[in-house]
Amino acid sequence: MTTLEQATVTPRRIGEDRLAAPLERRVVVIEFPDVFRAQEAMLAAARLERRLSIVLNDAAVVTRETGGMVRINRGGRPSPWTAGPTAAVAAGLPVVWLAGLWVALPAGVVAGVIAALWSRAAVGFRPRFLRKIGRRLTPGRAAGCFLVSHAHLAHVLAEVRRFEGRLIHSTLPREIHRELSEALAAD
Repeated sequence: MTTLEQATVTPRRIGEDRLAAPLERRVVVIEFPDVFRAQEAMLAAARLERRLSIVLNDAAVVTRETGGMVRINRGGRPSPWTAGPTAAVAAGLPVVWLAGLWVALPAGVVAGVIAALWSRAAVGFRPRFLRKIGRRLTPGRAAGCFLVSHAHLAHVLAEVRRFEGRLIHSTLPREIHRELSEALAAD
């Protein structure tokens, strides 16, 4: 293959092969030696998303402390219990100022219920899945959980090679799973 042909070849994308539908979301869970490496991997995924190399639907860092307690850092996505009251206050305050308390109270309740329902229906990891991953970890270790719908495989592999980790769970096609495992194992 000449250099001109190499320049015109488009990179292979996760989700565009014959085994996966283009809009299907793929789960990738990578175990890291400590929480700092997992958070660094989450930042690297956000950087790839900014460069349009990956479509990240959700990400979380799961850690298991030495006492066995599992901690989950969702990366800023609000839970239904925090999204509802926040939306209620945000919708209620301007209405109080404009129409009075008796109109603002129902507006705040409606906004809170809608926000709670929306955050429950949003795409992302279920807390039960993240806790299950956390229970599988060795105490003191962390896992980066990523929900990806599309990615430039070459860009992801180049970024993953920087990290020391182990692929512990994925819903990727076999050949991409193998390539990602090899990239993580490479020094």
